[in-house]
Amino acid sequence: CVNGRCATPLIPNNGACDKGHPCDAGQVCLGGMCSTGKWYTNWQYCIMDCPKSADPCCGGLANPWNDLYSSAEACCGQPAFNNIHEGCTSRSLQCTGGDVDGQKNLIEAD
Repeated sequence: CVNGRCATPLIPNNGACDKGHPCDAGQVCLGGMCSTGKWYTNWQYCIMDCPKSADPCCGGLANPWNDLYSSAEACCGQPAFNNIHEGCTSRSLQCTGGDVDGQKNLIEAD
């Protein structure tokens, strides 16, 4: 504590949060849950690690075994999508309505 004020503990991954509450390192509060907002595969295309109710690109919270990627393009760049990289990227970004920067804003706004 400093001057009688104690720091708010960080909310862990998948923990309930309200906008502005501090999530654990590298995570953001999206749709009432702390999540990474990064991309992972559902083995058909890539979706974001956040509650489905938070945004059309959110596919639910990632499992611990899911590899996370900083963008849909990076996620679709994995070997499983070698022959269908562009199709994977196109399908993954349908949720943005063509506004890829909107996804960056979703994470930065929270």
